[in-house]
Amino acid sequence: YGLYNASQESIVNFYDGVISGETAIYGKITSIEDEYEIVSENEGNIEHKFLDKIPLIRNINKTEDNEYYSIQTAIDEADDGDTLELLREYVTISTTDTIANDKTITLDLKGYKIQQNNETLFTNSSILTLKSSVDGGMIESNVGNIVINNGTLNIENVKCHSTITSEIITNNENGLLNITGGEYYSN
Repeated sequence: YGLYNASQESIVNFYDGVISGETAIYGKITSIEDEYEIVSENEGNIEHKFLDKIPLIRNINKTEDNEYYSIQTAIDEADDGDTLELLREYVTISTTDTIANDKTITLDLKGYKIQQNNETLFTNSSILTLKSSVDGGMIESNVGNIVINNGTLNIENVKCHSTITSEIITNNENGLLNITGGEYYSN
């Protein structure tokens, strides 16, 4: 590990530099530089994580102004039926807001990994499809639920993993969950 944060209670503030290792960061990051994201690059078996401000996601249904720095902004500006594609790996921090979906949206991981370090990554109250059109798409939770579903949740060819003993998906009373492929496991 480049950085091993074994405790959910400890505080790690990452404001600049590069962290490298077979697993660059294990555990949660509490705070990063405002308006920046933790970016991941791989060189062989070594992962490098650093801060940068580059687009995270693209709406493939729009031809102009279609790249966004946050998934929430992309969902907010999307129309029902739009498909959003990740452009790179994404790491949330403990203070990242939960992403709320109230539209019919497809989120294609495109083989990238989302490393979740906030309590809940998504709350869904409409129709959310999480898929990976390229092998390797994964959502890894280091803290809590990946999705709290109150609508229709479709998961296609996505690995969902929790590094702690925790629920991965909570499908509430009115929720409909459809799983097609992928792997789902919690430590």
